[in-house]
Amino acid sequence: GKPGYLRDERNTLVTLLQTIFCIHGLPQIMVSDNARIFKSKVFTKFCKDNGIQHKFTAPGHPQTNGIAERNIQTLKQKLSSSNLTLQRKVHEILLRYRSTPLANGKSPAEKKLFTNVYEVRNLNVRDRVQARWYQNNRSSWRLGIIIGKFGKLRYLVRVYGDNFTFKRHIDQLRYTRAYQNERIRKTVVETPPATCVRRSERLQQTFSNKFSN
Repeated sequence: GKPGYLRDERNTLVTLLQTIFCIHGLPQIMVSDNARIFKSKVFTKFCKDNGIQHKFTAPGHPQTNGIAERNIQTLKQKLSSSNLTLQRKVHEILLRYRSTPLANGKSPAEKKLFTNVYEVRNLNVRDRVQARWYQNNRSSWRLGIIIGKFGKLRYLVRVYGDNFTFKRHIDQLRYTRAYQNERIRKTVVETPPATCVRRSERLQQTFSNKFSN
């Protein structure tokens, strides 16, 4: 028979994948390298039973799976640029990645969970951001870069393309990795601007409603 450690590895792989898939759902396609464990009968049967199309990268050429390889390189760079513990580094990297809007205006958390995750916000000069843009009683997101900072909450933003600048509160900004040539779909992010109500006015309205009933 096969060595015991090989059987254990295959069973562990299937168990880990089952844990991931029960949270995120089954993928249609799964890409892996050419490791022996991915060619086993156990793994092949697991993919077949779950309707997963399994593809291999070209031997000796991991760049075939370009997006995954770029993410791996980014992860390695982030891990080597901090003095925190490994677990803390991974947690902070995942939090930033999952809460950062993509080129379509939504973060990975919003796309998967239909809600964004909260993180402590701290923007710096030269950070790329999506900034709220108000026009014709509607709001959308404009891609720009922070060129100035006023205190902890207010920033000066320059819009990509037309060189226009304006001030925004941190609540009106989103950190992003998108560049100027990546478009933000207006159909996804356009919303009517929220109406600001002072706290004193809200309290006054609450008391008025309470005593009028």
